[in-house]
Amino acid sequence: MAQRLILAIAPSLLRENHLLWLRDITQAYTQSATLLNRVILVRLPVEIRHLHDANAIMEMDTSTFDPCLLISAQNNEDFALIGMQTDDTIGLTDKLFSNREDTELTKATFTAKLKQFLEPGKPITFNGGVLSLDDNGDIHLR
Repeated sequence: MAQRLILAIAPSLLRENHLLWLRDITQAYTQSATLLNRVILVRLPVEIRHLHDANAIMEMDTSTFDPCLLISAQNNEDFALIGMQTDDTIGLTDKLFSNREDTELTKATFTAKLKQFLEPGKPITFNGGVLSLDDNGDIHLR
Protein backbone atom coordinates (compact mmCIF):
# COMPACT_ATOMS: atom_id res chain seq x y z
CA MET A 1 0.00 0.00 0.00
CA ALA A 2 2.78 2.47 0.91
CA GLN A 3 4.51 2.03 -2.43
CA ARG A 4 1.29 2.66 -4.37
CA LEU A 5 0.57 5.85 -2.47
CA ILE A 6 4.10 7.14 -3.04
CA LEU A 7 3.94 6.36 -6.77
CA ALA A 8 0.53 8.04 -7.06
CA ILE A 9 1.78 11.26 -5.44
CA ALA A 10 5.24 11.26 -7.04
CA PRO A 11 4.53 12.90 -10.43
CA SER A 12 3.18 16.09 -8.85
CA LEU A 13 6.01 16.35 -6.32
CA LEU A 14 8.73 15.54 -8.87
CA ARG A 15 7.59 18.68 -10.71
CA GLU A 16 8.34 20.57 -7.46
CA ASN A 17 11.95 19.26 -7.47
CA HIS A 18 11.38 16.43 -5.01
CA LEU A 19 13.27 13.17 -5.49
CA LEU A 20 12.00 9.62 -5.97
CA TRP A 21 14.58 7.05 -4.99
CA LEU A 22 15.12 3.42 -4.06
CA ARG A 23 17.60 1.95 -1.65
CA ASP A 24 18.47 -1.60 -0.70
CA ILE A 25 19.55 -2.10 2.92
CA THR A 26 21.99 -4.97 2.61
CA GLN A 27 22.03 -5.61 6.37
CA ALA A 28 18.27 -6.18 6.63
CA TYR A 29 18.41 -9.95 6.95
CA THR A 30 19.86 -11.81 9.90
CA GLN A 31 21.45 -14.27 7.46
CA SER A 32 23.16 -11.38 5.65
CA ALA A 33 26.82 -11.87 4.75
CA THR A 34 27.65 -8.80 6.86
CA LEU A 35 27.56 -8.98 10.64
CA LEU A 36 24.68 -7.18 12.31
CA ASN A 37 26.09 -4.43 14.45
CA ARG A 38 23.38 -4.08 17.05
CA VAL A 39 21.08 -6.01 19.32
CA ILE A 40 17.67 -6.52 17.75
CA LEU A 41 14.82 -5.61 20.10
CA VAL A 42 11.20 -6.22 19.26
CA ARG A 43 10.17 -3.63 21.85
CA LEU A 44 12.22 -1.40 24.06
CA PRO A 45 12.05 -2.41 27.70
CA VAL A 46 9.53 -0.31 29.63
CA GLU A 47 12.32 1.01 31.84
CA ILE A 48 14.03 2.88 28.98
CA ARG A 49 11.16 3.81 26.64
CA HIS A 50 11.12 7.36 27.95
CA LEU A 51 14.76 7.77 26.85
CA HIS A 52 14.14 7.00 23.18
CA ASP A 53 11.57 8.94 21.21
CA ALA A 54 10.33 6.65 18.44
CA ASN A 55 10.77 9.27 15.72
CA ALA A 56 13.72 11.23 17.12
CA ILE A 57 16.49 10.70 14.55
CA MET A 58 14.74 11.37 11.24
CA GLU A 59 11.63 13.01 12.75
CA MET A 60 9.18 10.66 11.06
CA ASP A 61 5.69 9.48 12.02
CA THR A 62 4.19 6.11 11.14
CA SER A 63 1.03 6.18 9.05
CA THR A 64 -2.12 5.09 10.85
CA PHE A 65 -3.21 2.87 7.93
CA ASP A 66 0.12 1.27 6.94
CA PRO A 67 2.98 0.67 9.40
CA CYS A 68 5.40 0.47 6.45
CA LEU A 69 4.66 4.07 5.45
CA LEU A 70 6.49 6.86 7.23
CA ILE A 71 5.85 10.57 6.75
CA SER A 72 7.87 13.50 8.00
CA ALA A 73 6.60 14.72 11.36
CA GLN A 74 5.11 18.20 11.77
CA ASN A 75 8.27 19.43 13.50
CA ASN A 76 10.44 18.18 10.60
CA GLU A 77 11.44 21.02 8.28
CA ASP A 78 12.26 18.52 5.52
CA PHE A 79 9.68 16.55 3.53
CA ALA A 80 9.65 12.77 3.22
CA LEU A 81 7.32 9.90 2.42
CA ILE A 82 9.11 6.60 2.96
CA GLY A 83 7.79 3.15 2.11
CA MET A 84 9.59 0.13 3.52
CA GLN A 85 9.37 -3.48 2.47
CA THR A 86 11.85 -5.84 4.11
CA ASP A 87 15.17 -4.66 2.66
CA ASP A 88 13.82 -2.22 0.06
CA THR A 89 13.06 1.40 0.75
CA ILE A 90 11.30 3.79 -1.63
CA GLY A 91 11.49 7.47 -0.81
CA LEU A 92 9.77 10.56 -2.10
CA THR A 93 11.70 13.35 -0.40
CA ASP A 94 13.19 16.76 -0.74
CA LYS A 95 16.95 16.95 -1.28
CA LEU A 96 17.68 17.99 2.31
CA PHE A 97 15.95 14.92 3.76
CA SER A 98 17.66 12.63 1.24
CA ASN A 99 21.07 13.97 2.24
CA ARG A 100 20.30 13.74 5.96
CA GLU A 101 19.11 10.15 5.55
CA ASP A 102 22.46 9.27 3.92
CA THR A 103 24.34 10.89 6.79
CA GLU A 104 22.33 9.10 9.49
CA LEU A 105 22.74 5.70 7.80
CA THR A 106 26.48 6.24 7.74
CA LYS A 107 26.51 7.27 11.42
CA ALA A 108 24.53 4.15 12.33
CA THR A 109 27.03 2.04 10.34
CA PHE A 110 24.28 0.30 8.39
CA THR A 111 25.44 -1.34 5.20
CA ALA A 112 23.31 -0.13 2.30
CA LYS A 113 23.60 0.22 -1.44
CA LEU A 114 23.64 3.69 -2.96
CA LYS A 115 20.28 5.24 -3.75
CA GLN A 116 18.92 4.90 -7.26
CA PHE A 117 17.16 8.09 -8.32
CA LEU A 118 14.35 8.06 -10.87
CA GLU A 119 15.30 10.40 -13.71
CA PRO A 120 14.28 10.62 -17.38
CA GLY A 121 16.18 7.96 -19.31
CA LYS A 122 17.27 6.16 -16.10
CA PRO A 123 14.64 3.53 -15.19
CA ILE A 124 14.83 1.78 -11.83
CA THR A 125 13.62 -1.67 -10.81
CA PHE A 126 11.36 -2.01 -7.77
CA ASN A 127 9.34 -5.01 -6.57
CA GLY A 128 9.74 -6.80 -9.89
CA GLY A 129 8.55 -3.82 -11.93
CA VAL A 130 10.46 -1.21 -13.88
CA LEU A 131 9.71 2.43 -13.13
CA SER A 132 10.58 5.02 -15.75
CA LEU A 133 10.11 8.77 -15.93
CA ASP A 134 9.41 10.46 -19.23
CA ASP A 135 10.33 14.00 -20.22
CA ASN A 136 6.82 15.22 -19.28
CA GLY A 137 7.26 14.05 -15.68
CA ASP A 138 4.94 11.06 -16.01
CA ILE A 139 5.90 7.80 -14.29
CA HIS A 140 5.42 4.51 -16.13
CA LEU A 141 5.41 1.06 -14.52
CA ARG A 142 5.98 -2.10 -16.51
